[in-house]
This record gives sequence, C-alpha cells and structure tokens, in this order.
Amino acid sequence: MDAVAVVDRDLNVVYKNPAYVHITGWRAREFEGAKVPGMCHAQFGMESCEDGCVAVRAMDSGKPTRVDEVRATRKDLRVHIVAMPLTDPDGTVWGALEQYRDVTAESNMQEQYRRMLDHERAQREALAQELANTTASSKEALDRERLLSQTDGLTGVFNRRYFDARIAERVAAALEGGPMVALILFDLDHFKNVNDTYGHAQGDVTLREFAHVLRVSARDEDIVARFGGEEFCMLIGGKSIDAALTVASRVVERVRARVAEGTFLTTTSGGISICPGDATTPDQLLQLADKALYVAKRTGRNRILTFAEGISAAGDVVPSIPPTSRGEH
Repeated sequence: MDAVAVVDRDLNVVYKNPAYVHITGWRAREFEGAKVPGMCHAQFGMESCEDGCVAVRAMDSGKPTRVDEVRATRKDLRVHIVAMPLTDPDGTVWGALEQYRDVTAESNMQEQYRRMLDHERAQREALAQELANTTASSKEALDRERLLSQTDGLTGVFNRRYFDARIAERVAAALEGGPMVALILFDLDHFKNVNDTYGHAQGDVTLREFAHVLRVSARDEDIVARFGGEEFCMLIGGKSIDAALTVASRVVERVRARVAEGTFLTTTSGGISICPGDATTPDQLLQLADKALYVAKRTGRNRILTFAEGISAAGDVVPSIPPTSRGEH
C-alpha cells in the first residue's frame, strides 16, 4: 500500500494513512495533539527536490507534480512522490495530497545491477587491456622471431632463405610486366688469406663491415642478403641495368677507398645478371650472375662485370665499365 498524507499550506499533516506512519519512521503518538510537518518537508528536506518541495510546487502551480526518486533522511528509504493540489469549492488551493511509493527494494536491486554491470565492464576492460598487452607482446615476440628467421646472425643483413623467397617474387613480377630485376653477386677477394693471416675473428669483423657497406650503398627498395660464406647478393629493381651498375660501382669504390685508407683488408668483385633479358627464372639469374662473378675474379678481381656485356658467346671477357673509371689494379 502506498503512503498517503494530506498537508495544508503550512505543510502540516492533516491526514495520514497507516502506511504513511510506517514509512516516516515516526510513532503514531508523535502525530497526536500537534501539527506535524509533512514527510516531503521534514524527511527529505527542501534541498532533496531540485525545484523545491513537491507539495509546495503542486499547490503553487495548481497541477499534479511528481518527483521520481528521493532518499529519506530519517529512514534509509527511496521513494517516488506525487503531489496533487486540493481546492475549496471556490477553487482556492488550500493543501495537497501526497502519495509516496516505497521503491527502496527496486532501487537497491537496480543499484546492485548497475554495480554488477560496472564490475563486469571493469573486468572486460581489464581483460581487454591484458589481451592487448599480451597481443602486443606476442606480436613483438613474433616480429623478433620473424626478423631472426630472416636475418643472418653474423652480419645483420637478410639470410639466404629470405633472399630465395624475394628473388622468386621479383622475377615473377618482372616477367608479368613489372620492374626489371637485377641480381648482383659480390665476393670478397682473397678472403681465405684474411682468415689465415688475421684469424677468423677478424674475418668475421670484415664480413660485418662489408655488409655495412652494402647496406649504406643500397636504396630503400633494394634487398641485401648474405648468400653464403663471403658471398653477398643484392636485388635491384629499375627500368634498366643502370641502377644496378650504379649501386655495384658505389660498393666497389667504397671498398677500394677503405682498402687505400688501411681500414679494410680486401677488395671485392661482383657479377650482374638481369630479368628479363639474361634470365627467365631465379635459378638462371643466379647462375648467370655467378658466371659473371667468376669471370670478374678470373680476370683480375676488384671489378664488376655484367653477364650480357662481360661475357661474349665465345667466352671472351669484356669489362662492363672501362678500367680507367673503375681504378682497376
């Protein structure tokens, strides 16, 4: 049963039902022999209604007024309040009928539900953050693992497995009308002498230094890899062989300069083949670049030869760049 009371203009209770006595928390005798302020005024306080006491608002406006929920101060209750103005036969408003519905249990249940939702939301956010952190850590670990699987451990350039995958892709693209691909094979001249004379530790240093020369000589889109031992390779894209010749010459000149300065222990030789033009498969591209490299080493080392220009059908060797411009020894 809802609590009901009638208050006059001074907000004194002139009628109340038993539910009203119960909900106020007052004893029945407190209502006897004296005027008692209505619950909205005494229990909740004027400040509990945003726009003032609901009964006063009803009497002043002459219209029913509702407050969805307020909390009692004397008893820990939450109630909905509706106040309706009461008038004399001449239409004068003399009081108000107040109806109070106890929604404490419902409100507590809703609050518990909200707390449960907030807790679940916080748990989901924490799980999402943990998953994001785990995913990021896993991604970093996978990236590190992928990088390690693609990289030569000694020199830091790509390894043979990564190179084999990329050369296959670029040859296929070139044959389908994409950019021409050039392969440069490099080999360090007399590298065995470096190991025999200075030791394998110094040989490793030389390999790392040469890999660095390759990296700084290459363009962003070029691929630098260690082919095996003291052999390295580069995949160069472009419209003609000129880009490959430029990069290869840059490598040879930088190595020569360091040898002259005494900061590097040996020179390098290289062979170039292109697709399409020389070869139509990755294996052919490798074989022809290797043949050009072999001829470059056989004819004096410290030079770069292309397959097309460096080897004639009869096997004669013709340097692709004049000795004077390459500073051949």
